[in-house]
Amino acid sequence: MADIAAGDVTYTVKNLRKMGDHRNFNRIQLAFGDGALTYPASGIPLTIAKLGCPTVVESLIVVDQGTSGYVFKYDQSAKKLVMFQAPAQTHTHDVKIIAGQAAAGTDAISAKTLTLGKEAATNITIAGANSATLGGVVSTTLAAAASTEPSAVAIAAQTIEVEVIGW
Repeated sequence: MADIAAGDVTYTVKNLRKMGDHRNFNRIQLAFGDGALTYPASGIPLTIAKLGCPTVVESLIVVDQGTSGYVFKYDQSAKKLVMFQAPAQTHTHDVKIIAGQAAAGTDAISAKTLTLGKEAATNITIAGANSATLGGVVSTTLAAAASTEPSAVAIAAQTIEVEVIGW
């Protein structure tokens, strides 16, 4: 598959403004990706003149990242839009049943071998508040993980908005 190139990015001007010191302060919508083109290594090349700053982009801030789950940052030295994604993480919650707890009527939960059951017709929730002593839901905390740049991923259509300062 081919990578997303500078010509594959659509630029829509939302607002062009001049600051007091004559720098441009623009809001631009960027659209790219089609599910067939892949994210290029080290970022999507941008054409700075189409950002309304034909000479220099002093700063580019992503103000609306859309709902894709990707995070976008601007690499000023390379003039590229860099995309990050959180790594996939999974975790489980176990139900812990502590032996020797007194049954409390028909709302009690009982475990026989590997079958967990309840006598009464009403529901019961096993909370994790006292899981160390009374049993309940044992939660697992996920370790922090750094976002990474995807590699050779065909991304679906993305639309983001950026604010650009430059001249």
